[in-house]
Amino acid sequence: MSRPRRPEPRRRGSARHWLVLGLAAACGAAPSAHADTIAELLAAFAQRPHQQARFVEQTYTRLLKRPSETTGELYFDAPDRLEKRTLTPTREDLLVEGEDITVSRGAHRRTFRMGDIPPLRPLLEGLRATLAGDMAGLNAHFSVSSASTEAGWLLTLQPLADEPQALYQRILIRGRDGRVQSIQIERGAGERSLMTITPVEPP
Repeated sequence: MSRPRRPEPRRRGSARHWLVLGLAAACGAAPSAHADTIAELLAAFAQRPHQQARFVEQTYTRLLKRPSETTGELYFDAPDRLEKRTLTPTREDLLVEGEDITVSRGAHRRTFRMGDIPPLRPLLEGLRATLAGDMAGLNAHFSVSSASTEAGWLLTLQPLADEPQALYQRILIRGRDGRVQSIQIERGAGERSLMTITPVEPP
């Protein structure tokens, strides 16, 4: 299998708290023993351009004795529309479309550009490219290893060395076939977030 051409490094920029809360995803930088597995996973994602799911997210920090928990819904429309609707404990909507990021809380709404906050662009771009099955779009930000598990598959993602101000140490994505079941973002010092995802078939 030929190695995908590595694109020129993108100009970095990003969003903030959202993906520390939990959505992110994946890419392979160089061929490995699992290159075929990664290609097959991305091909399976590409077959589902519209996705919907429910989520339960737990965030562990040093400041809290117990993890905080949120629940809500996720929507993805290829190639680059991603929406996270947090329903409990407080309603909050986050929409990423192209370079625009919109956060809505009650009557308050704010839109800003992805380039306004550099550290999170890799997470946002990585998630959207993974769900779209876009290998070329993923290679810019992550190195990945993959493994088979009893429950399905596991992707382990490491930020590239030249990513500035990374807010995470690694991302663990678990799933079965072409569906993501959980995403864990590890930030070091015992801090992490874990999002459990339940796919919903559209009516």
